[in-house]
Amino acid sequence: MEAAQALAAERLEESAIVATDSAKAADAGSRGIAGRTFLLRDGMWQDAAHADGNHVIAIAAYSDAYFDVIRALPETALVLREVDSVLIAGRSVSLKIGANGAESLGAAELRDLVEAFR
Repeated sequence: MEAAQALAAERLEESAIVATDSAKAADAGSRGIAGRTFLLRDGMWQDAAHADGNHVIAIAAYSDAYFDVIRALPETALVLREVDSVLIAGRSVSLKIGANGAESLGAAELRDLVEAFR
């Protein structure tokens, strides 16, 4: 498990460098991914559709919860292929994927997350 966490941390650092370089090249620090517009804010790509009132659920990148979310919400995989540190807006909840967050989700938590996201 420690090796997986070290690898995940290394990939997050690498993606932060790539994201920073991409942001320099992009107009006003924005980029389009999977039909969504993302803005680079404080080192994290944030979905422009995120509403301040949306509840944010933090998920640790490459954790069991991360892969459960991808299986349950395959539309998020399109974004997560491009960036590791990201806030993805849903209907009434947004997902914050990064170095910190939930490592696992119970079946009821995942079901509620999917319902709120879609």
